[in-house]
Amino acid sequence: MRGSNKMKWKQFCLFFIALMFMIPPVTIASAESAESAELVEAEVVLSPPGWQQIGRSLLYRSGGYFRNEVVYSTGGDLKVCSTRYGNFTLMEYDPGTNRDEVVSSKWISGCEIWEDIGRFVDGDNNRAEFYVITRSAEHPTFITTYD
Repeated sequence: MRGSNKMKWKQFCLFFIALMFMIPPVTIASAESAESAELVEAEVVLSPPGWQQIGRSLLYRSGGYFRNEVVYSTGGDLKVCSTRYGNFTLMEYDPGTNRDEVVSSKWISGCEIWEDIGRFVDGDNNRAEFYVITRSAEHPTFITTYD
């Protein structure tokens, strides 16, 4: 191939490759499988790997302790990060007349993980509801929670 023809061939190939990326993929599927395909796509988009932030709030006084807002977890593990160090107790929130349950306490200096909290998943929303408490929070303290 001569130089001029080589250049035209490269231009044609580049044009063809660019054209392939511009055309959306075509899918042939029945109406039933289209619904399930949409669900799968939504799960991929909405559930990337790693920790997902489910809450961030400032501790506020509630009775004789400080607590954060309730967060809703899917179970598994829960990561709690604090802007101040201290001893924090993870509480499982039960609305209504049910008494809130102590999960366990941990010393937090940055972030800590509560593992295997799936046993607390309940209710119509299929979530576990949690908050943390601490006895002292002299300075404004933010709690960030990840699921």
